[in-house]
Amino acid sequence: MNTLDIRMVAPLTPLHADGTLNTALISRQADILRRRGAQGFYLCGGTGEGQLLTVAERKQIAEAWRDILPADVPMIVHVGSGSPMDAIDLARHAQAIGASGVSSVTPSPYAARDMNALVAHFAAIAAAAPALPFYYYHNSASPGLKIKAVDFLAAAQKKIPTLGGIKYTDADLMDYSRALRFDGGRYAVLYGKDEMSLGALAMGARGFIGGSYNILCPLLRQVLQCWDDGQLDEARRAQDMLIDCISIFGRFGGLAALKAAALALDLDLGPMRLPLATVPVSDIPRLHAELDATWPQWKETTFICDQQQSSSSAIPVSAALTS
Repeated sequence: MNTLDIRMVAPLTPLHADGTLNTALISRQADILRRRGAQGFYLCGGTGEGQLLTVAERKQIAEAWRDILPADVPMIVHVGSGSPMDAIDLARHAQAIGASGVSSVTPSPYAARDMNALVAHFAAIAAAAPALPFYYYHNSASPGLKIKAVDFLAAAQKKIPTLGGIKYTDADLMDYSRALRFDGGRYAVLYGKDEMSLGALAMGARGFIGGSYNILCPLLRQVLQCWDDGQLDEARRAQDMLIDCISIFGRFGGLAALKAAALALDLDLGPMRLPLATVPVSDIPRLHAELDATWPQWKETTFICDQQQSSSSAIPVSAALTS
């Protein structure tokens, strides 16, 4: 059974003021995220503005992260694109640089209209990186075909030999549970609806990927630790704080608010890539004040780094990503 007991952050992409990549900041960004509890990284997805970047930029981001991360820190590269050829190119590149896995969301705007076409699309991407596990990015907000994750696993199981599992960003915990238990729990189904992480734990989740964890990873750690210790009331309190912080981010622009919050961690990740809006400078003090009132410890950067301790995972995270 693949438990994939891991906390993965979908990192924000650092940009200069003129909108160009700022890869020089990634080393510091990775250090802060790991000290705050990140055990792995999911690159160039929605949080990383992946589909607003050029193919060349996405490759630069993946290379920069691989260069600075220790070999045993998992790094999944999201390669999804409106162009299947670009996705295939990115998957091939991810394998060449030593990524731990590749992943793709449903293409847009020409989304597949039936399961067979969707599976065929992902099979072509996965085949470009035959040495890496492929993770289907299941997102209820994606355009096109609306499917259940468990049905995708059933349809793709024999057609994508390297299928490793799913990045599951959906509030449907019934489907999540069924996907998690499919074929005896064969596949890693990493939960990505950050505001519902405690509910996912009750369904059996152990692996998580999230964008809000750029700021809130210590809270996720607290939720998980309290759950493991049987302190359900404390786990709920930590989850409540996580939810309230996510609500604040939503009021201040979502992803843009995460970048604005990172300023308090001494990380200037720059503006959003157009057409996404950047939080006005005048709003940033109010954003920080609301976070202060909700979770007073949110600016700490000295949380214990899990990578410096022995892992309590049922399966070592690097092994889980390649199983």
